[in-house]
Amino acid sequence: MKALLLATLCLFAAPSLAAEIHFAPRENLEAIDVALIGAARSKIDIAVYGFTSTRVMDALAEAAARGVQVRLYRDRSQVRRHGKAAEAAEALARTPGVDVRIKRTGPIMHLKAYAVDGIVLRSGSANFTGAGLRRQDNDLIVDRDPADVEAFEIDFNAMWER
Repeated sequence: MKALLLATLCLFAAPSLAAEIHFAPRENLEAIDVALIGAARSKIDIAVYGFTSTRVMDALAEAAARGVQVRLYRDRSQVRRHGKAAEAAEALARTPGVDVRIKRTGPIMHLKAYAVDGIVLRSGSANFTGAGLRRQDNDLIVDRDPADVEAFEIDFNAMWER
């Protein structure tokens, strides 16, 4: 009986692992991404499909300037060569502490996700674009379940090594 009572107390005392789900355009998902990236202390592994948000790029560069290791994995179909976003992405790629790889072959890499410090996973339908994060009907999910974060890291590492 004491063991059952103790297990019950531990269950209810444990922090909730429920995911936070945010919705655009009602919420500004870009601000949420900037805050999550801004909280990073050691590493960010990020897989992006659409990537034109200079605010997110700036947040990643600022994280790297704080000593955070940033690994950015992109799909080849979304790498632009001209324009403001392309210039910002190229500047980010030159930032010390930022390592960028681009998927060259096979089906598209369509993820819009990252892990921060191995403890927080951001996923959802929103591309890292102004429209995707602020104007379109999209979601952003913040997940702190260690098993989910680990599953993403395993998949990210496999993509990174291809």
